[in-house]
Amino acid sequence: MPVYTSSCIFFTMPIWATLMGFFFLGEPINKYDILSVFSAFCGVLFINDPLKLFKEQTNEIEYSDNDILIGTILSLMGGISGAGVMIILRRLKSLHYSISPFWYSLGSLLISPFL
Repeated sequence: MPVYTSSCIFFTMPIWATLMGFFFLGEPINKYDILSVFSAFCGVLFINDPLKLFKEQTNEIEYSDNDILIGTILSLMGGISGAGVMIILRRLKSLHYSISPFWYSLGSLLISPFL
């Protein structure tokens, strides 16, 4: 899966954070939130260009359907879990701002050699 596609799918995190905030924290969704979610979704569609599936591809690497499916699932899981982290940090209001990047960096440092 191309890097631009997977990173764009990962950046659906604000959409997931808005939905999780509504369901788990009971935060209201106003018209600006709906506009932001809609524009983020349109941006993801615009960058990924779903119509390219029907165009003739030249000079591009061919990816198998299995690779694209696995990449899409992992990118979505990353976006959803990142939104979950933002919701947890929102719930913990007395947390110092440097705690989250520290644990994120430490976790990435320990997990990335195995992956």
